[in-house]
Amino acid sequence: MQTNAITDNSLFRFLLVGVLSNILNFSVYTLFIGLFASVLMAAGVGYSAGLLSSFLLGKAWVFKSSQPIDARTVFFFLTVYLIGGAGMSLIANLASELLQTGPSLSWLAGALFAVANNYLGSRLLVFAEEKNVKIWIPVKTEHSPGRGVVLSCTNQSGDCSQRRKISGDQEGHVPELHRSGRR
Repeated sequence: MQTNAITDNSLFRFLLVGVLSNILNFSVYTLFIGLFASVLMAAGVGYSAGLLSSFLLGKAWVFKSSQPIDARTVFFFLTVYLIGGAGMSLIANLASELLQTGPSLSWLAGALFAVANNYLGSRLLVFAEEKNVKIWIPVKTEHSPGRGVVLSCTNQSGDCSQRRKISGDQEGHVPELHRSGRR
């Protein structure tokens, strides 16, 4: 069986699903703006219309996740997409009111934020096969420039209740922990 390098790329698949979801989103947005003349309401309802298709296609085709749909997956998906939706709606509304860009350009401004937020959140949190989330927080002091703290959640179940704070550099190199847990 021959594979296609373009469609094997999760970013390309995400963008294609995003285009389809945004066509649905924009269609609903246009309908609602005509009915209610509220950019904020129309952007929110239109965004919600593309949500279900994004979840199902994201799981099955974009990220090819074998994980069952559980409360954790749905929670992270909704959280990521609610942040994207709220950001999109607020940006669209601000662009419309402050910049007076018109409904279509206002929608596009908000959609750009939502695309970046949703891809990264879906890839790193929602549909990641291995739940290994590390967040680098730089901490610069005069005695240790370039050092920081890595917040790490690495258990296989994806339950991030067991967080640990370790010092390391930006590349993820951390000193070994001694048996006592001290470096």
